[in-house]
Amino acid sequence: MKAALHRLYHRAASLLFRHGLDAVDEALAHRRDEDVLLAAALARDPAALTLTDPVAYVAFVRSCLERARCVIREIKGANDDTDLPARRFGTLLRELAADLPPTDLATAQDLGHYGDEFLAMRAPVEWGRWAGDVGAEYRLGSANGKKGRILLAAIRRTGSRRCIEIGTFYGLGACFIASTLRAAGPGAHVATIEASESRLARARDRLRTRYGELVSCHRGLSHDVLPALLSSLAPVDFVFHDASHSRDAYVRDFELLAAGLPPGAVVLFDDIRWEDERRAGASAQTYAGWTAVVAHARVRRAAELDRNMGILLLT
Repeated sequence: MKAALHRLYHRAASLLFRHGLDAVDEALAHRRDEDVLLAAALARDPAALTLTDPVAYVAFVRSCLERARCVIREIKGANDDTDLPARRFGTLLRELAADLPPTDLATAQDLGHYGDEFLAMRAPVEWGRWAGDVGAEYRLGSANGKKGRILLAAIRRTGSRRCIEIGTFYGLGACFIASTLRAAGPGAHVATIEASESRLARARDRLRTRYGELVSCHRGLSHDVLPALLSSLAPVDFVFHDASHSRDAYVRDFELLAAGLPPGAVVLFDDIRWEDERRAGASAQTYAGWTAVVAHARVRRAAELDRNMGILLLT
């Protein structure tokens, strides 16, 4: 008996070892392919010679294209797949856990240049206990390619057409949403909300130049702007919440969303464990806010992505 168990153990260990080597070989092969693609793309891109931060540009483009997946933790309604919205939501989670869809190369390069414009800006910025310039703030707070691809996948797999982004920042999240909605046809739209006039002013013209009427920008605090926006855009089927990272703001904003979104709508929260007293001035308690949101009666399914994003399906 012991000899049989010993042989079984060594066979299992051998299989795991070979599987691990195969996975490493596959990852290295993909990395080599990415290097060849990036080198060719840079060689054909004259604007690359004037980049403020070429290393950040290459890293961003790679993050839009490389193989990636999310660690998924379902925390509410995991076995609910009784209708199409729930099945779409479940399919989305399985896709995020297995293989994130990449952006196309042209979009990755365009958004890489979009970000580099902000990295070059030296206008001073102060927020809470933090002080720097536009370039430093952009580097600190803007979405990377992986988060953009999560937005892309969420909109595609749920069939979303009318979207709201709470927290424009410098517009990169809106770019990912709008580039995905281009294929959705007439009536597709993303409305983005930003409290800071200086940020919104820098993002607004660039968003209009790239996406025209597909994007609208709205200045103000989320709780002041949301009610009218939810009404004028109805039915809104996807919301990306990336602003006012605190327990109170999460709960307050979600109460407004729950009152205005239809069944089957999806809400994605960024930075659900965000804590930065330099900028907040006190403990933000974002995770407590996220937990309170999940407990809301209108939340049908909920999952955490990579521990720092939360996604909800509404009943």
